[in-house]
Amino acid sequence: MSTRKLLAAGSTLLIALRLLAGPGGGTADRLWRAGAAGLAEAARTHDASVVSAADAVEPLPTPAPESTPLPQESSAPEAVDAAVPTTAPDGRAILPTTLTGGMTMKNETDFSPDLAALLAAGPGLSLPADGPQVLILHTHTSEAYTPDGIDRYTASGTARTEDLNYNIVRVGDVLADALTAQGLSVLHDRTIYDYPSYTGSYSRSGAAVEAALAANPTLRVVIDLHRDALSDDHANASIPLAHGAARMAEITGDEKWIKRLEAFWKTAVTERGMFATTGSNAGEFWIPPHSHGRYMGNEDQEFCTVYNMVRAAEYLYRRTLKKEYADYIERAIYNGFLAQQNKDTGMPTYFLPMLPGSKKRWGSKTRDFWCCFGTMVQAQTIYPEL
Repeated sequence: MSTRKLLAAGSTLLIALRLLAGPGGGTADRLWRAGAAGLAEAARTHDASVVSAADAVEPLPTPAPESTPLPQESSAPEAVDAAVPTTAPDGRAILPTTLTGGMTMKNETDFSPDLAALLAAGPGLSLPADGPQVLILHTHTSEAYTPDGIDRYTASGTARTEDLNYNIVRVGDVLADALTAQGLSVLHDRTIYDYPSYTGSYSRSGAAVEAALAANPTLRVVIDLHRDALSDDHANASIPLAHGAARMAEITGDEKWIKRLEAFWKTAVTERGMFATTGSNAGEFWIPPHSHGRYMGNEDQEFCTVYNMVRAAEYLYRRTLKKEYADYIERAIYNGFLAQQNKDTGMPTYFLPMLPGSKKRWGSKTRDFWCCFGTMVQAQTIYPEL
């Protein structure tokens, strides 16, 4: 994995640590400074561009390194710009922090924490002199990055691999080394928790954290390090691109657009396989080809993906008149549109669980407003077209 990806991931984590440190400093401030120093040293001593011996391209000269000073604490708080909003669109208060734009917290629990008081008080941590102090682990261990240059790996899914040299564990290795270099005692759990099933990952990693805390009472900080999931593996983010290709085919008459739609269908359905209900995603992400049995859980078949895949199938059917697309539409209507809408309340369920014994979680009329509520309305409007 290239150094630039490791540094980018580490920088994201340091922002969270800096927020935790707050104005009170203390142990979390020490963690942040240790990580910042480690990343600065990594940036000075590692070349972000690795060229193999067989590569005929002459490497570009590396500019002289510059000193990277650590940010200094200010004794006086910065003035708050009157133009900066203090309330989010959903009514939640935006609290000023070291993060640009401030911070809000989505809270669906019965607890009502005073965030302003927590930030003002600081973390209040103290590290024991002996024994492990920091635990790093990865619930979604196989999360990886888009292959680039010589960063190639055997994929177990889209942007996922069980190779610990190329998934999020590698980022954890660098973070652990950076914190250790600053005198902290770190345990890095490199166990894969999202295999053989992505569903249940948090239950497995949660049990591991509890076991680690029991075995190491000196642990004070637990970091569950993930990759930013903004990649190409989100199912419903990719299906509308296929709709765009279909629309371009209708407008321009250029066959290349319909070929792109057919290529999408081949990848998403034909070569991937699907549940009997037509679903092929778990937790909003595409399931690896012919691996659906591993992903049977409580969060399969997002309603929005069913609707959008029906639209893609409709485009293809109108263009080719192949019955396979009509069969797909019929199956999706009965096992998606109708199966994921409550016949009594009209409310949708976000996911259609595939795990035996699991139950649908229906939305409420006043406490939920998922994207699937809008999709449910759209689904009703296309019945005449089908």
